[in-house]
Amino acid sequence: MTKTTRQSFSNAANCYVEAPPVIAYGYAAKNAAERMAESTGFELVSIESIQHPGDEIEQRLHSNVHDRSVIYIASPSGNPNKQLFETQAAIETIHDAGARHIIGMFPYMWYNRGDKKEGIRRPITAAIAIKNVREYLTHAIVAAPHNADITYQEFRQNRSLKRCETPNFAYIYGRQLRHFYEQGILDPEKTVFANIDSGAGKRNHSAFKKGLLGGLGPYAEIILKDNDPESWIWVNLEKIRNRQTNKTTGSGPDTTVEGMDVFAVEDLISSGRTGNEAAEKIMAAGARSANLIAAHGLYTQKKGQRKTAAIDGIDNSALSLILTANTYDHSLIDPKIQAAIDESPVIHEMDIFAYLGLYAEVLSTTASAELVAEALETGLDSTSISAIDIGEHPALTERPIFTPIDLKSNNPLLLIKGQKEKNCTPKPEA
Repeated sequence: MTKTTRQSFSNAANCYVEAPPVIAYGYAAKNAAERMAESTGFELVSIESIQHPGDEIEQRLHSNVHDRSVIYIASPSGNPNKQLFETQAAIETIHDAGARHIIGMFPYMWYNRGDKKEGIRRPITAAIAIKNVREYLTHAIVAAPHNADITYQEFRQNRSLKRCETPNFAYIYGRQLRHFYEQGILDPEKTVFANIDSGAGKRNHSAFKKGLLGGLGPYAEIILKDNDPESWIWVNLEKIRNRQTNKTTGSGPDTTVEGMDVFAVEDLISSGRTGNEAAEKIMAAGARSANLIAAHGLYTQKKGQRKTAAIDGIDNSALSLILTANTYDHSLIDPKIQAAIDESPVIHEMDIFAYLGLYAEVLSTTASAELVAEALETGLDSTSISAIDIGEHPALTERPIFTPIDLKSNNPLLLIKGQKEKNCTPKPEA
């Protein structure tokens, strides 16, 4: 059994009477694992991935994890078929080595865009992928899945799975925007949020909005403008898909956005076309700026296109800012794409792995009688997942779980701000 105290969350590794969890990871999750280990103090363990002739992969565990809790971070980026098998083999290897519990963490869940569609011979690829990795897991943490319902339902088919959590990063988004308000780059009275399509409208539900408001802190009331959080209405940017051609066309905002900074919220960016088209519609409606927030930045390209085609298109679009979580790490799989992201004046990546690590900490911590009593007395529950979602977990103030980023010096929002200040500067008297 494990035991913790509220004070111990300032150093997570000290909150375990028995050995604390260890972190194992897939090849493309190396950077994520190192950041999480730095935040939690948990030990990293090595799983060697050996590729034999014929591209067959073998997993070898070089640490003793017998009777330990293991957090396994799956490779998010690269060939999804290869990463799926790597994860399946690694989880089985950890299980065979005698691990007591296995927490599977999926920064980006491959094949999760496979929705349930009409017609025969249309498999739900998300369900197939999850079936291959869910066995032996005690808990699953899937970051901002495209289809949360299918994700939850399929993981829960493993009857030994205790929890399946799907963090949406709403609190992180709010905390980042709060930083820009504090810097005077954005004005909360001129900020509106938008659903980029009907799917985003379903994902940006009331719980998501509650987390976003938690991150915004004192600026939440200004943005709500006396509205109740439950009735907070967002701008809708509907797109219509032609089922024959699979192409989409977008309509403009359904309410006025003139002079406003519009932040459309989406789960992922693939080719970037949807965001680019939405930005054109937003700016045509008189907005001050068009911006996009997303959990995952894939930046895919069609066959024959440059690897950086999606990023090039974004940099030449009407978008002023893209904020993404750094869930999809390109640096180890395709450094050219990562270099283009780093050089882009528009795209900014937020480091969320200490935040994701907090979910793993809570899931691997037993709610002792002392903690339950303290939660009732103080209202601060160190074992509550929902407290992380809405920004009320004590660890969020006790240690640097998330550090907001600054805008790059050539970002368009800074140019807009500079032009506004220039126009507002009174002319000297003659």
